[in-house]
Amino acid sequence: MDMEHKKLNRIIAGIVFLVSLIVLAITTQDSVPFWDCGEFTASAYLLQVPHPPGAPFHALLGRIFLMIPFYPDIAFRMNFMSALAGALTVVMLYLSSVILIKKWRGVPETIIDKLIVYGSSVIGALSLSFSDTFWFNAVESEVYSPSLFLLAFVVWLALHWWVISDKEERGERIFLLIGYIFGLSIGVHQLSLLAFFTVALIYYFKKYDFTIKSFAIFSVIAAIIFVIMYKGVISGIPNMLDSSGERVIFVLIAAATIYGLYLAQKHNKGIISMGLLFIVLMVVGYSTYTMIVIRANKGLAMNENDPRTVEKLVSYLGREQYGEYPVVNFDKNKWGGKLFPRRWTDEAYRVEKFKNYSSDWDYFVKYQFYNMWFRYLLWNFVGRAGDVQDAPPAFIGKVDNGWIVGKPGQFFPNLYYAIPFIIGLIGSLYHLYRDKKFGFSIWVLFVVTGFGLMFYQNMQNPQPRERDYFFVGSFYVFSMWIGFGVAALLEMIEKSKTMLKENKGIYAGILAVILVAVPGNMLYQNYDDHNRHGNYLSWDFAYNLLQSCPKDAILFTNGDNDTFPIWYMQDVEGVRRDVRLVNLSLINTDWYALQMKNETPYGAKKVPFTYSDDQIKSMVNRFHEWSEFRQINVPVPKEVYKKFLNEEFDNISKDFSSTVLALPKNLSDTANFPASIGFTVRASYSVPDGKGETRYGVRAQDLFILDIVRSSNWERPICFSITCSPDSRIGLDNYLRMEGLTYRLTPFKGMAQNDFINPRVMYEHLMNEPAEASKEPAFGYRFRNLDNPNVYLDENALRLAQNYRSIYMNLASYFVNVTPNDEKALKIISTMESKISDENIPMDYRMKYNLTLFYDALKQEQKFNEMVKKVEAECLEMIETDPMNVNGPWNPYRILMDVYELSKQYDKELGILSKLEVIFPQAQDVKDKIKQIQQMKTGVNPFGKDSAK
Repeated sequence: MDMEHKKLNRIIAGIVFLVSLIVLAITTQDSVPFWDCGEFTASAYLLQVPHPPGAPFHALLGRIFLMIPFYPDIAFRMNFMSALAGALTVVMLYLSSVILIKKWRGVPETIIDKLIVYGSSVIGALSLSFSDTFWFNAVESEVYSPSLFLLAFVVWLALHWWVISDKEERGERIFLLIGYIFGLSIGVHQLSLLAFFTVALIYYFKKYDFTIKSFAIFSVIAAIIFVIMYKGVISGIPNMLDSSGERVIFVLIAAATIYGLYLAQKHNKGIISMGLLFIVLMVVGYSTYTMIVIRANKGLAMNENDPRTVEKLVSYLGREQYGEYPVVNFDKNKWGGKLFPRRWTDEAYRVEKFKNYSSDWDYFVKYQFYNMWFRYLLWNFVGRAGDVQDAPPAFIGKVDNGWIVGKPGQFFPNLYYAIPFIIGLIGSLYHLYRDKKFGFSIWVLFVVTGFGLMFYQNMQNPQPRERDYFFVGSFYVFSMWIGFGVAALLEMIEKSKTMLKENKGIYAGILAVILVAVPGNMLYQNYDDHNRHGNYLSWDFAYNLLQSCPKDAILFTNGDNDTFPIWYMQDVEGVRRDVRLVNLSLINTDWYALQMKNETPYGAKKVPFTYSDDQIKSMVNRFHEWSEFRQINVPVPKEVYKKFLNEEFDNISKDFSSTVLALPKNLSDTANFPASIGFTVRASYSVPDGKGETRYGVRAQDLFILDIVRSSNWERPICFSITCSPDSRIGLDNYLRMEGLTYRLTPFKGMAQNDFINPRVMYEHLMNEPAEASKEPAFGYRFRNLDNPNVYLDENALRLAQNYRSIYMNLASYFVNVTPNDEKALKIISTMESKISDENIPMDYRMKYNLTLFYDALKQEQKFNEMVKKVEAECLEMIETDPMNVNGPWNPYRILMDVYELSKQYDKELGILSKLEVIFPQAQDVKDKIKQIQQMKTGVNPFGKDSAK
């Protein structure tokens, strides 16, 4: 029977693997995704150094996948590695579930046994495969899918050891493999280390009878071993190698370990021998980190934190650039002396958020526990309302459409009706009931990878993105519990006194129903918004941003999503390597600023600085005194004006007959242009000085930007990504000319920023999409599948895609207000609507309102009326949802009254004003407006002139 069980178990495992892999593979993103994926793919492609604490083993595995030409797009190969790891994780869950259910039931012999053991395990495994967070991680080149596989593999290895340990004399070798896997996993992500406590418990319950004393001793020993693993190996070894004195200690420890192994083998002390070998093999696995130091010394384009020495490696592994955060605090002078400080940061925008909570405990329960963990658990197994950040779970009934970015009902909400959650809760308790020891061991894994991780990370509000991927280990356990819950329901029938307990068809039927209701429904609900096939937005956005820059430009970017995809494009695809990207977050670190100043990746020019290396090192992480407002002047040589005027006269010759600039009659006439540009740099922050006064300061990045602008001496184009916040542009806005997805610094002062554009460059980019990409400077943006309503784009992707609409509208506005050309303006808007589908990338009411004004100005009556109806519907819905939304220039009442007035729907406008009059009965401006509209309705001009018929 055991051989039959093994054969059937392997066949089912293979089927589960194929089902999971097929679904994950066909939904894997075809190109580079946003966030860290571009960074990790570029890191793997050239074995470079990514952000701390690095992922060298992940990079080595990725390099192998990138070398195999099984798919033309290089980024897909790296994404597929995550899909494969995901499918293997699903198999590990299935195999582990079979072992755990078999442990309390025995080897399945009858058909009913097999249905309960295998059928329940299949449902649990597929529930994980089609769950929200797991699926999201498994179709992109992040570290979380491979990391979860290593955790699942370690748990399965421990359970497999438990099965064979009585049959094979050398079964303990599996624990040596576990130690090696722990070491390797550090080079992917430290998540799998959290399986240590469950692995240790499995070993304890196998080798020892439970007593309070033995369990207490075991717990102390396990804690010591974990500290040795986490602190002694990960940070301890590099720290010891950092100084000559401690190197001696390291050598002595290594020698003592080797001698201890010798003595243990000589005197047949198997436990001691295995423990020492476990640590040794973990260190061997951890040795992948030597690659970080080796590659950091190779002058790579990506060399974050520059860990070329052991000292720098220690800082790198310790993530020191991100600062410290407290878990437990014993210093009465820090964080208010609180033992468990929860609201610990002093960042102003977060301190403002803290005011919404009455205490640290209130903050912990409402934000950290619920919002940053339990809400994610409910997302995965109850339902998800939408894709707007902080969206709540969804159970049944109507969901607030405000949590949905796209068209309500198209991709969200995802409703599982809490069926997986209820079955999982049953399974979590039933496992404890049937097998207290292993049930407790699995509960420990759930708590450590869920609640424990949440408590340890001590996250602050707000976060830049959803963080559900941190807790995927706990969702793995819960999916296992779903399988146990199914087993519980089937065993209830088995133990019943009815005729049903002998009916195999009943068991098969219940399994089929649950298979459809749980993983089947999760597949149905999640497929459309987890299918990334055809999503090229990140690749195209990075390409378009690079092509917005003139040759040899310096491009300032804001964060991950306008930086990491560009790193991928330059490092992997070889696109526009002449452009030097300067990330405004990283430039606040000395290592990054020094790389910008001193290095020439791919032969690109250095970023100009006047600061010496020592000055740069001294400038980061300190307060820089500044005035609240300081006037700055940057010289502009006459020949610079001539260079830019060449472009302006070229615009005129290319049928862009006017610009916003007052041009001289001829190119050589620059006598009246100022000798410098002047702008005001505001302080970045302020702090009280303790004497009733305020000290103002600027960031290192502000000083570095200013220095780059000055020292470039107008010889290199300087561009700011359109994604950069206004405060990062250090007051240069009036001199920044829009050239597509960038603002380029010019010596000319624009009269109005939205009109200060380079019309020819923007027209060439927006109106001529190339069939093929170019690695060299070229006109033409790519907009692949932005007109395809079946391609899902999340909140972040949609926000970036809206930038395209903004630049289209700015260009069209230019041909309405600056250089009147109705035909070109309409052609631009028509192209925008054809390339960027409103169905796929919905316009909000403000953009629709602007289009309404546009069509009105161009006398496009049909388009105007269509847009009026769209604006009307959206604003009325907003008013119904929040009748008190009356503040700000974009409030729905004002927009709605404007479009009613433009379309001469005076009765409807009066209806809106009546609502306002009820809300604000004393508001004189509302009464005056009612009187004005009543006059307009009768044909009387309220301003005293003849009425326009």
